[in-house]
Amino acid sequence: MPQPSRSTEVSLTEDEVVDAVARSLKTEGWTIEKALVGNAHGIDIEATRGIRTLHIEAKGSATVKDGKRTNHHQPHCTNTGIGAIGKTVMMWRGDVEIALALPDDRVFRNAVASAHAGLSQLGVVVYWVAQDGKVRAAKPHATREPYKKAKAI
Repeated sequence: MPQPSRSTEVSLTEDEVVDAVARSLKTEGWTIEKALVGNAHGIDIEATRGIRTLHIEAKGSATVKDGKRTNHHQPHCTNTGIGAIGKTVMMWRGDVEIALALPDDRVFRNAVASAHAGLSQLGVVVYWVAQDGKVRAAKPHATREPYKKAKAI
């Protein structure tokens, strides 16, 4: 009997997450100062709107190598989600807004739910990206319960 898939439900690369969130932010009046793709290191998205500055850490649930798409399994995505939360916390300086951009998937939602108190204290917004590229922003308190869809803000 075949084993059920343990890969995530939403198959998006980090580049696809970055592109979707950058497009969404532009429609909300943000200027995208930087949107890293490929294997570039640093803050994945830097955006400004008026006197506001936003730094976003993005992660994906799939990779593409040599034209072949690979969906990551749950343990990898759990570790990736925890790492993204840690990096986002480390980005906090008080003079910029910080956010996460993640595939809208139960594995990433559970990682955010486990850290909701700290993320909420820092004012972190989570940009959830659906398989179709649609983006929903949510404050951490709206994602406390695992497996539930976040309310848009």
